[in-house]
Amino acid sequence: MKSSRREAAFDHALLRALPEKAARAMMRTAEMRTARAGELLARAGDAVDSVSLLCDGFVVATAASHHGKETALQVFGAGEMWGCVPILLGQDMETNVRAVTDVRLAMISAKIFFNALGESPRACRAFATHVARHFSRLARLRLLGVERSDRRICGILLWLRESSGLRVPVTQALLAMIAGTTEETVSRALSPLKRQGFVAYTRSAIDIVDPERLRRILEG
Repeated sequence: MKSSRREAAFDHALLRALPEKAARAMMRTAEMRTARAGELLARAGDAVDSVSLLCDGFVVATAASHHGKETALQVFGAGEMWGCVPILLGQDMETNVRAVTDVRLAMISAKIFFNALGESPRACRAFATHVARHFSRLARLRLLGVERSDRRICGILLWLRESSGLRVPVTQALLAMIAGTTEETVSRALSPLKRQGFVAYTRSAIDIVDPERLRRILEG
């Protein structure tokens, strides 16, 4: 059972692109870790010596302003990685990474990870695509910052959906932090969306019932 779970953890486009021998070496050496919702997985200023691949769950990367207010900079869903960029640049972590839900992740030695990439052009291309997608999403989040609050919230829900599927496991407080607004503003924006059947929500998650309607609101 343990072996099959480990194998499933590496069902990732980048790792599938590796030669079988290199992929198996990663599977043998990766440290599998679980964490509960709310647990801090990485801290700004930490040295980074491994690439973290999220197998299950949902995490958020945040940074504190000079006023001490936490701002969400990125989210990661199953199949996404963090730690790659600071390793490549020879830097420490610049953000805190915290579990939003219970999570399971694989921590892969940076040396093994990048040595394997050096032996496989296909894997290098898959890695470049992964990093490009990561920065494309960051750019879109930055652009949403100039939208009206209701449209910004629609855009952020669609942005989060890319990582988590139709159920976005965020509270209204976290959504407010990502949107750079207040919980009251989020509640006002969500109420008509719920009334029209575009979304449904509980204290811990938001279900996107009709993503196409949200997209029309954002584009309109």
